[in-house]
Amino acid sequence: MYFAHTYACRPADPTVVTAWTSHEGEKFAAMIRTSRTIGVQFHPEKSSRLGLALLARLCREVTS
Repeated sequence: MYFAHTYACRPADPTVVTAWTSHEGEKFAAMIRTSRTIGVQFHPEKSSRLGLALLARLCREVTS
């Protein structure tokens, strides 16, 4: 996925993290979800075909 930031999400509750990633040895949350709310640290719309597919899937999940 396409990350373009120098900051990282650090949720107080790690159980909401649904995907982790790392950069230069530092692990951080890439995606969080609680109930029907989803947040991503990356740009799915800039992540080519796979990012757009993920965005479509997540939109279907939260609206079903």
